[in-house]
Order: sequence, then structure tokens, then C-alpha cells
Amino acid sequence: ILIGEYFVENRLLLSGFIRNEMGEKFLGNAINDVVISKGGSARMLTLSVGVNNTHLMNYKADGLIVSSPTGSTAYNLSAGGPILNPTIRALLLTPICAHTFQMRPLVVSEDDEVRINIMAARDIVITLDGQESFQVQPTDEIIIRKSRKTAQIVKFADKNYYDVLKAKMWS
Repeated sequence: ILIGEYFVENRLLLSGFIRNEMGEKFLGNAINDVVISKGGSARMLTLSVGVNNTHLMNYKADGLIVSSPTGSTAYNLSAGGPILNPTIRALLLTPICAHTFQMRPLVVSEDDEVRINIMAARDIVITLDGQESFQVQPTDEIIIRKSRKTAQIVKFADKNYYDVLKAKMWS
């Protein structure tokens, strides 16, 4: 680092919001994922998921992971979502134990806005990077979009993404 043999990679961050009759409230940024899940109850959620102004579907599940490419090898991977090279500019939507074969993991543009409404459930939580959690009311709309900020990751030329992925996943 002292002799400058590194570069900085700017990675996409996610921003989470709650929108209700009081307006839109910023919850924070996440480098890996924003997760909508049930709190203490063991019941499924009924979620309404849309991208931009298009309603995609309603489905029952334990929750939904909206992941950045950096977070694709975190909770998203465990839930059956795809692995993306972190330099790809996209958002990943991965259902958690969906009670349907119709809701599959989906990759959308980094400029898309993901909208989630809770159709049925109580004790709903939105969690950013597994660190900060916020209670969600059934009437709240959850909005996830690309952050205006980026994460700056220090990288070294001798580290190839696919070599690292291979060593962690398949060696």
C-alpha cells in the first residue's frame, strides 16, 4: 500500500427506505443485502413485489433478500441466489423459502427501484447487512434502490476475482 501497488474498486451500495403516510424514511446503506423477514413468529409472509412501476407478483415466503453483487456470495448464495462478479452493476432479488415455484431469483438493473409491500403478516423486520434492523408496519412500503454512495474497496493486482471465488467455493 505504501508504494502504491493497489487500486480502488467502487462497488454498488444499496439504500433501504420505508414509505408510508408520513413520507419516505431513509434506513441506511448496505454493502451486502437488505432482507425483509418475519420477526419472532414462525408464519410465512405474503409479499407483493414490484420493480419500478410494474407489479411482478404476490407470493408466500419466509422473506426476500435484495442483494448487491458484492453480497451475492453472502445470504443470497445460501438462499439459492446467483453469484455475480462484484463489478456487475445489478440488484438481485432472492426469495427465502418461497411457497411457490413461480418466484425465482431475479437480477435487475442497478437503476431499478424494488418495491415490497407486506400483504399478510405481523412482526415484520427489515435488516441491513445483518446489522441494523427496523420494525415494519403492514401498511409500510419497503423501497430498495442503488445508493448514491459507493463502497471503496482496496484491491491488489495479484488477486483475481475468479481465483478467489474458486479457492473459497470449490477447492
